[in-house]
Amino acid sequence: GAVSLARAPSDDGVWSMDMVSGERRLVLSLAEAVRFLQAHTPLKSRLKRALKRYHFWFNHAKFSPDGSRFTVKLRWRNIGGPWNDQQGVSLTCKLDGRDLRLLAQGTSHVIWLDDSHLYFWQRDGLRLAHDTSPKGSILEQLAPELIQANVHMRHFPDNNDRFIFDTPYREQIDLIVWNRRQNSHQTIATFTGHQPAKGPFRCDLHPSLSANGRQVVVTSLQSGKREVYVLELKST
Repeated sequence: GAVSLARAPSDDGVWSMDMVSGERRLVLSLAEAVRFLQAHTPLKSRLKRALKRYHFWFNHAKFSPDGSRFTVKLRWRNIGGPWNDQQGVSLTCKLDGRDLRLLAQGTSHVIWLDDSHLYFWQRDGLRLAHDTSPKGSILEQLAPELIQANVHMRHFPDNNDRFIFDTPYREQIDLIVWNRRQNSHQTIATFTGHQPAKGPFRCDLHPSLSANGRQVVVTSLQSGKREVYVLELKST
C-alpha cells in the first residue's frame, strides 16, 4: 500500500519558522505522515488509499498549551473528486518531528484542552481524547444530551470544566456556556439573521475567549452583513 511521493511529497508538509530571522525548517513531511498512517491503519484502508491514488495535504495546525506538541489534520482526495470527513485524520507530534501519533479519524474542530487531552467532533458527537501513543484514546462523549451538531467550542482559560459554544447551521444561533462538572448550561446571547443557515456562505459564531476569560468575540450576520462582536461575560 505505498503512496507515491508525487501525491505525498517528502519536501513539503508542516514547517516551523523563526519570525525574527525568517529561518524555517520542515518539521513533518507529508511522505512521513502518510507512511505513519499506512502503518497504523487496517489493510483494507491502506489498500484503498493507495489504489485510489489520493493526493494528501495538511491543514489546521495547532500548538498544545505548553508548546511542546502540535496537532494537524492530514487529509486526502482525488483532484476534482468528492470528499467527505472520513478522508482525514488528526495527528499529534513533537515540535522536532518525533513521537508522531494518530489521534483519531474523521475529526473536526480539534482543540487542546491541556497538554495531553484534546476534544473534537467525530461522527455524531463531541469527544474527549487522551493523546496516547501510537494512537489516541477516546475517553468520553461530552454533553451528549445537549450537543448533537458540530459546534464551535472553546474552554475557559482558567477553568477546564467551563466551555462556550454556538449552535451552528441555524438562522438563529445561540451562544451557550456549559459547565462540565455540574452538567449545567446557560444561553447567554442569541444572534439572528444567519441566512443561509447552511451552505458555503453561512456564518456561524465561532466564539473565541480572551486570555482572561472575561470577553468573547464572535462573528455574526445579525446586522445584515458579517461583523465581529465582542461580548463582556459576567462571572458565574
